[in-house]
Amino acid sequence: MAEHSIATTARPTAERREGGMAEQVWRSTDYLVRGRFEEAHDALVARREKPTPATTLDLARAMHTADLADAPIEDWTTSHVTANRVALVTLEMPQTAAAHGRLEEGNSASRADRTTDKLTVSRFNQNLAEAMAYMPPSMLATFPTELRRRSSDLLRDEWHVATLANDNYNRIISGISREVALWRAAEAELPEGWEIVGATPEEDLRGTDIIIYDADDNELRLDSKTDTGFNRAVKKQYDDGYMTAAEAEAATTNGYFYKSGTTPGGEPIQNCIVNADSLGKVRNFEYEDTEPVMAFIEKQFAEQRGRRLRKVGKTAITT
Repeated sequence: MAEHSIATTARPTAERREGGMAEQVWRSTDYLVRGRFEEAHDALVARREKPTPATTLDLARAMHTADLADAPIEDWTTSHVTANRVALVTLEMPQTAAAHGRLEEGNSASRADRTTDKLTVSRFNQNLAEAMAYMPPSMLATFPTELRRRSSDLLRDEWHVATLANDNYNRIISGISREVALWRAAEAELPEGWEIVGATPEEDLRGTDIIIYDADDNELRLDSKTDTGFNRAVKKQYDDGYMTAAEAEAATTNGYFYKSGTTPGGEPIQNCIVNADSLGKVRNFEYEDTEPVMAFIEKQFAEQRGRRLRKVGKTAITT
């Protein structure tokens, strides 16, 4: 069987028109997933191990993840990058489905195993959100349905491995919908020298969806919520004693609040919990108007600068 590598996969030298790009991406995705499967199968045979669809897919996922991490993505076309990201999500589905099942049934062997399962699900969610954040607009509206159909046809029907149950898959799509919209809007509006990155799975479990850096490397950590999810988060903060009634009312009115936390390494951070629905109307994972999103982001950085200046002023007075 032929060896397939992300860095050497044939790719178009120029983008096609938007209308044809979606099908081009899906064809490339299928090619990548099947190629990775064949490559992993051959590797297992070379090790004198008996390949099963599950073990082959697990190795294929690991291979694709490693190569994608080192690949020169900045030199690739949009369709090629999208196909590789969607291929990764597809290859992660069986492992994610198994982790979901154990978490729902309480079958993780230990606390450490439960954390591992949570990280597996979080990694899938973040990779899916990133794939959707950067894919061509023409793919967005139908992408969740197409991914579900095509991955089920290949993984479940052809290779006979478990994939995500419909209700779990739908909950994931619903859960990342505002993150994707906020990510796409910020990416479209960020000034020169600013950057947006997705949180790591560990950061995601600590309440960060995306991180935005301004030109001076100051950071804004965002946790995007639907209107319902945001109101639930405010209520929990109030019920747990972290907010007064006045603070809860202000958060609801303003559409955001800050929550203290730590990085996986123990460094203190502030997550901005934002009611993404308060920033505008979202249709097919995109804001109809992205300017209010950028205005909100700039406001948060301005308030951060104000807090830093006040802190410096107080320090100067006391010394």
